[in-house]
Amino acid sequence: MKWDKVAEIIFTPILTGMLIYDYFLSSVDGAIWIKWGLLIGWGLLIVISIFLGEKGSQILPLWEIGLTIYIVSLLLLFTLLGGESASGLSLSNPVLWVVVSLTLMNAIWKGRKNKRHS
Repeated sequence: MKWDKVAEIIFTPILTGMLIYDYFLSSVDGAIWIKWGLLIGWGLLIVISIFLGEKGSQILPLWEIGLTIYIVSLLLLFTLLGGESASGLSLSNPVLWVVVSLTLMNAIWKGRKNKRHS
């Protein structure tokens, strides 16, 4: 298995943990070590990816769309469970929807471009 795929698999639980911390644990005393553990894990993943990742590899459009849908689904779930983002990340934030729209448009554009070149 290529390192890029392993990094994507490891990134998903780290991102999920960061969102859980933001929505539910940021006000809990003693939970700061969780935040730092996740941030250090994310930083290590980035550094290792720089050294072990393939040069010129890109995120697949399907992965980009799937990750975007996953993040929005988590935000919806955490909101329904009564969580509130300490950083202001919410479904009512227009900046979130601009980023989601741009991400999806970019993924669709890259997918169509890849189809034409293959």
